[in-house]
Amino acid sequence: MGKRGMALVCFILLMVCTAATGSAESRKINIYMDKEAMLAGDVDAADIRVRPEGEVRVTRHSLYPWDEEGSRFSVFVELENTGDEKIVIDTDWLYACGKDREEIDSASYIFDNTTNVIAPGEKLLLFAGGYPYAEGKRRDSDAKLDPQTVEGMSDFARRIRQAKLLRVRLEVRGDESSQVWPREEIDAKAWIEDGTIYFETTNDSDEAAEYRSVGVIISDKEGRIVDVLREYLSTGATIEPGAALTASKALAPYVTEEMLEGMTLETFAYRIPKK
Repeated sequence: MGKRGMALVCFILLMVCTAATGSAESRKINIYMDKEAMLAGDVDAADIRVRPEGEVRVTRHSLYPWDEEGSRFSVFVELENTGDEKIVIDTDWLYACGKDREEIDSASYIFDNTTNVIAPGEKLLLFAGGYPYAEGKRRDSDAKLDPQTVEGMSDFARRIRQAKLLRVRLEVRGDESSQVWPREEIDAKAWIEDGTIYFETTNDSDEAAEYRSVGVIISDKEGRIVDVLREYLSTGATIEPGAALTASKALAPYVTEEMLEGMTLETFAYRIPKK
Protein backbone atom coordinates (compact mmCIF):
# COMPACT_ATOMS: atom_id res chain seq x y z
CA MET A 1 0.00 0.00 0.00
CA GLY A 2 1.30 3.49 -0.81
CA LYS A 3 1.17 4.71 2.78
CA ARG A 4 3.32 1.89 4.04
CA GLY A 5 6.27 4.12 3.25
CA MET A 6 5.05 6.32 6.10
CA ALA A 7 5.04 3.50 8.63
CA LEU A 8 8.58 4.01 9.97
CA VAL A 9 8.14 7.76 10.32
CA CYS A 10 4.75 7.33 12.03
CA PHE A 11 6.20 4.71 14.36
CA ILE A 12 8.99 7.06 15.43
CA LEU A 13 6.49 9.88 16.00
CA LEU A 14 4.30 7.53 18.03
CA MET A 15 7.25 6.62 20.24
CA VAL A 16 8.04 10.29 20.79
CA CYS A 17 4.41 11.04 21.72
CA THR A 18 4.29 8.08 24.08
CA ALA A 19 7.45 9.22 25.81
CA ALA A 20 6.01 12.71 26.18
CA THR A 21 2.70 11.57 27.65
CA GLY A 22 3.96 8.75 29.82
CA SER A 23 3.56 5.01 29.48
CA ALA A 24 -0.10 5.12 28.46
CA GLU A 25 -1.37 1.58 27.97
CA SER A 26 -2.82 0.93 24.53
CA ARG A 27 -5.51 -1.52 23.46
CA LYS A 28 -7.08 -2.65 20.18
CA ILE A 29 -10.56 -2.05 18.77
CA ASN A 30 -11.63 -4.23 15.83
CA ILE A 31 -14.58 -3.38 13.58
CA TYR A 32 -15.89 -5.90 11.02
CA MET A 33 -18.13 -4.56 8.23
CA ASP A 34 -19.83 -6.31 5.32
CA LYS A 35 -18.45 -4.97 2.04
CA GLU A 36 -21.75 -5.10 0.16
CA ALA A 37 -23.46 -3.07 2.89
CA MET A 38 -20.65 -0.54 2.71
CA LEU A 39 -21.09 -0.25 -1.06
CA ALA A 40 -24.79 0.44 -0.45
CA GLY A 41 -24.00 2.80 2.44
CA ASP A 42 -26.69 1.05 4.50
CA VAL A 43 -25.64 0.92 8.16
CA ASP A 44 -29.08 -0.14 9.44
CA ALA A 45 -29.08 -3.31 7.35
CA ALA A 46 -25.40 -4.07 7.90
CA ASP A 47 -23.96 -6.81 10.09
CA ILE A 48 -21.34 -4.74 11.95
CA ARG A 49 -19.30 -6.40 14.70
CA VAL A 50 -17.24 -4.31 17.13
CA ARG A 51 -14.78 -6.04 19.46
CA PRO A 52 -14.66 -5.31 22.31
CA GLU A 53 -18.24 -4.11 22.52
CA GLY A 54 -19.28 -0.90 24.23
CA GLU A 55 -16.51 1.53 23.23
CA VAL A 56 -17.58 2.67 19.78
CA ARG A 57 -20.36 2.16 17.26
CA VAL A 58 -20.40 2.74 13.50
CA THR A 59 -22.92 5.48 12.69
CA ARG A 60 -22.21 5.72 8.94
CA HIS A 61 -20.02 3.98 6.40
CA SER A 62 -19.47 4.18 2.64
CA LEU A 63 -17.29 2.44 0.07
CA TYR A 64 -16.95 3.86 -3.45
CA PRO A 65 -15.21 2.28 -6.45
CA TRP A 66 -13.70 4.93 -8.71
CA ASP A 67 -14.52 3.02 -11.89
CA GLU A 68 -16.29 -0.11 -13.13
CA GLU A 69 -13.12 -2.18 -12.76
CA GLY A 70 -12.68 -1.21 -9.09
CA SER A 71 -9.11 -0.15 -9.75
CA ARG A 72 -9.34 2.36 -6.87
CA PHE A 73 -11.63 2.89 -3.89
CA SER A 74 -12.51 5.44 -1.24
CA VAL A 75 -13.77 4.33 2.18
CA PHE A 76 -15.45 6.35 4.96
CA VAL A 77 -16.23 5.07 8.46
CA GLU A 78 -17.85 7.35 11.06
CA LEU A 79 -17.47 6.25 14.67
CA GLU A 80 -19.22 7.42 17.83
CA ASN A 81 -17.57 7.09 21.24
CA THR A 82 -20.19 5.20 23.27
CA GLY A 83 -17.96 4.65 26.30
CA ASP A 84 -17.32 6.70 29.43
CA GLU A 85 -13.87 8.08 28.61
CA LYS A 86 -12.13 9.75 25.72
CA ILE A 87 -10.49 7.64 23.02
CA VAL A 88 -7.13 8.53 21.48
CA ILE A 89 -6.33 6.74 18.20
CA ASP A 90 -2.61 6.11 17.71
CA THR A 91 -2.46 3.60 14.86
CA ASP A 92 -4.86 2.23 12.24
CA TRP A 93 -5.07 -0.77 9.91
CA LEU A 94 -7.47 -1.83 7.16
CA TYR A 95 -7.90 -5.56 6.56
CA ALA A 96 -9.47 -7.30 3.60
CA CYS A 97 -11.16 -10.46 4.91
CA GLY A 98 -13.02 -13.44 3.51
CA LYS A 99 -16.53 -14.43 4.58
CA ASP A 100 -15.22 -16.33 7.63
CA ARG A 101 -13.17 -13.29 8.72
CA GLU A 102 -9.94 -14.87 7.55
CA GLU A 103 -7.39 -12.24 6.63
CA ILE A 104 -6.52 -11.80 2.95
CA ASP A 105 -4.20 -8.82 3.39
CA SER A 106 -3.84 -5.63 5.43
CA ALA A 107 -2.52 -2.08 5.11
CA SER A 108 -1.37 0.10 8.01
CA TYR A 109 -1.48 3.89 8.45
CA ILE A 110 -4.04 4.08 5.66
CA PHE A 111 -6.63 6.41 7.20
CA ASP A 112 -6.82 10.15 7.63
CA ASN A 113 -9.34 11.44 10.18
CA THR A 114 -11.26 14.49 11.26
CA THR A 115 -9.65 14.06 14.69
CA ASN A 116 -7.81 11.34 16.58
CA VAL A 117 -9.26 12.23 20.01
CA ILE A 118 -12.99 11.74 20.65
CA ALA A 119 -14.80 12.53 23.89
CA PRO A 120 -17.72 10.38 25.09
CA GLY A 121 -20.75 10.99 22.87
CA GLU A 122 -18.73 12.63 20.08
CA LYS A 123 -17.92 11.29 16.61
CA LEU A 124 -14.95 11.14 14.27
CA LEU A 125 -14.61 10.22 10.61
CA LEU A 126 -11.94 7.87 9.27
CA PHE A 127 -11.37 8.12 5.53
CA ALA A 128 -8.99 6.67 2.97
CA GLY A 129 -8.65 6.85 -0.79
CA GLY A 130 -9.97 10.37 -1.33
CA TYR A 131 -7.15 12.81 -0.64
CA PRO A 132 -8.62 15.44 1.70
CA TYR A 133 -6.17 18.32 1.45
CA ALA A 134 -6.47 21.45 -0.62
CA GLU A 135 -4.51 21.96 -3.81
CA GLY A 136 -0.89 22.76 -3.04
CA LYS A 137 -1.23 21.66 0.59
CA ARG A 138 0.17 18.11 0.47
CA ARG A 139 1.88 17.04 3.66
CA ASP A 140 5.68 16.78 3.50
CA SER A 141 5.47 13.06 4.23
CA ASP A 142 3.14 12.54 1.25
CA ALA A 143 5.10 14.71 -1.18
CA LYS A 144 7.66 11.94 -1.63
CA LEU A 145 5.01 9.40 -2.61
CA ASP A 146 3.39 8.77 -5.96
CA PRO A 147 -0.02 10.49 -5.52
CA GLN A 148 -1.77 7.58 -7.21
CA THR A 149 -0.67 5.19 -4.44
CA VAL A 150 -2.27 7.48 -1.85
CA GLU A 151 -5.39 8.45 -3.77
CA GLY A 152 -7.78 5.61 -4.42
CA MET A 153 -5.75 3.05 -2.43
CA SER A 154 -4.60 1.63 -5.77
CA ASP A 155 -2.07 -0.70 -4.13
CA PHE A 156 -4.83 -2.23 -1.99
CA ALA A 157 -7.74 -2.11 -4.44
CA ARG A 158 -7.28 -5.70 -5.65
CA ARG A 159 -7.60 -6.92 -2.07
CA ILE A 160 -10.77 -4.89 -1.56
CA ARG A 161 -12.26 -6.48 -4.69
CA GLN A 162 -11.52 -9.93 -3.24
CA ALA A 163 -12.91 -9.15 0.22
CA LYS A 164 -16.28 -10.10 1.68
CA LEU A 165 -15.62 -8.15 4.88
CA LEU A 166 -13.53 -5.10 5.67
CA ARG A 167 -12.00 -4.88 9.12
CA VAL A 168 -10.79 -1.66 10.71
CA ARG A 169 -8.32 -2.17 13.54
CA LEU A 170 -7.42 0.73 15.82
CA GLU A 171 -4.77 0.98 18.51
CA VAL A 172 -6.18 3.37 21.09
CA ARG A 173 -5.62 4.85 24.54
CA GLY A 174 -8.04 6.43 27.00
CA ASP A 175 -8.06 9.01 29.75
CA GLU A 176 -4.48 8.25 30.72
CA SER A 177 -3.40 10.21 27.61
CA SER A 178 -2.91 13.96 27.87
CA GLN A 179 -4.00 14.57 24.27
CA VAL A 180 -7.16 16.63 23.83
CA TRP A 181 -8.50 18.52 20.80
CA PRO A 182 -11.90 19.96 21.80
CA ARG A 183 -14.48 20.16 19.05
CA GLU A 184 -16.11 23.56 18.65
CA GLU A 185 -18.71 25.22 16.48
CA ILE A 186 -17.17 27.31 13.72
CA ASP A 187 -18.73 30.10 11.67
CA ALA A 188 -17.79 28.88 8.21
CA LYS A 189 -19.15 28.70 4.68
CA ALA A 190 -18.95 25.61 2.50
CA TRP A 191 -20.18 25.19 -1.06
CA ILE A 192 -19.64 23.20 -4.26
CA GLU A 193 -19.09 24.84 -7.61
CA ASP A 194 -17.88 23.39 -10.92
CA GLY A 195 -16.80 20.10 -9.39
CA THR A 196 -14.86 21.72 -6.53
CA ILE A 197 -15.60 21.84 -2.80
CA TYR A 198 -14.85 25.17 -1.08
CA PHE A 199 -14.47 26.09 2.59
CA GLU A 200 -14.02 29.55 4.11
CA THR A 201 -13.91 30.93 7.66
CA THR A 202 -12.71 34.17 9.27
CA ASN A 203 -11.16 34.69 12.69
CA ASP A 204 -13.05 37.61 14.24
CA SER A 205 -11.34 37.30 17.64
CA ASP A 206 -8.33 39.19 19.00
CA GLU A 207 -6.13 36.09 19.19
CA ALA A 208 -4.81 33.61 16.67
CA ALA A 209 -7.01 30.53 16.24
CA GLU A 210 -4.98 27.34 15.95
CA TYR A 211 -6.79 24.21 14.82
CA ARG A 212 -5.63 20.64 14.71
CA SER A 213 -8.24 19.98 12.04
CA VAL A 214 -10.89 22.00 10.24
CA GLY A 215 -12.99 21.35 7.16
CA VAL A 216 -16.22 20.01 5.69
CA ILE A 217 -17.87 16.58 5.23
CA ILE A 218 -20.11 16.11 2.17
CA SER A 219 -23.09 13.74 2.49
CA ASP A 220 -25.80 12.84 0.00
CA LYS A 221 -29.53 13.19 0.69
CA GLU A 222 -29.57 9.73 2.31
CA GLY A 223 -26.80 10.73 4.72
CA ARG A 224 -24.08 8.66 3.04
CA ILE A 225 -20.67 10.32 3.27
CA VAL A 226 -19.38 11.22 -0.17
CA ASP A 227 -16.15 13.19 0.26
CA VAL A 228 -14.11 15.29 2.71
CA LEU A 229 -12.08 18.50 2.54
CA ARG A 230 -9.75 19.01 5.48
CA GLU A 231 -7.06 21.43 6.54
CA TYR A 232 -4.64 20.11 9.12
CA LEU A 233 -2.35 21.92 11.54
CA SER A 234 0.75 21.16 9.47
CA THR A 235 -0.93 22.34 6.24
CA GLY A 236 -1.99 25.74 7.52
CA ALA A 237 -4.93 25.54 9.94
CA THR A 238 -3.81 28.60 11.93
CA ILE A 239 -5.76 31.83 11.46
CA GLU A 240 -4.44 35.17 12.66
CA PRO A 241 -6.86 37.78 14.11
CA GLY A 242 -8.96 39.29 11.34
CA ALA A 243 -7.62 36.85 8.75
CA ALA A 244 -9.50 34.27 6.70
CA LEU A 245 -8.77 30.64 5.96
CA THR A 246 -9.91 29.41 2.56
CA ALA A 247 -9.47 25.97 1.08
CA SER A 248 -10.69 24.04 -1.93
CA LYS A 249 -10.16 20.77 -3.74
CA ALA A 250 -11.63 18.90 -6.67
CA LEU A 251 -14.33 16.39 -5.76
CA ALA A 252 -13.37 12.73 -5.96
CA PRO A 253 -13.75 11.23 -9.47
CA TYR A 254 -16.71 9.01 -8.53
CA VAL A 255 -18.87 11.92 -7.31
CA THR A 256 -21.81 12.55 -9.67
CA GLU A 257 -24.36 15.34 -9.92
CA GLU A 258 -26.99 12.86 -8.76
CA MET A 259 -25.03 12.24 -5.54
CA LEU A 260 -25.03 15.96 -4.83
CA GLU A 261 -28.79 16.48 -5.20
CA GLY A 262 -30.10 17.32 -1.73
CA MET A 263 -26.58 17.09 -0.27
CA THR A 264 -25.50 18.20 3.21
CA LEU A 265 -22.28 20.10 3.94
CA GLU A 266 -21.16 19.67 7.56
CA THR A 267 -18.31 21.88 8.77
CA PHE A 268 -16.09 20.78 11.66
CA ALA A 269 -13.27 22.22 13.76
CA TYR A 270 -11.01 20.82 16.48
CA ARG A 271 -8.98 23.46 18.27
CA ILE A 272 -5.50 23.23 19.74
CA PRO A 273 -5.98 24.16 23.44
CA LYS A 274 -4.26 27.32 24.65
CA LYS A 275 -1.34 26.72 26.97
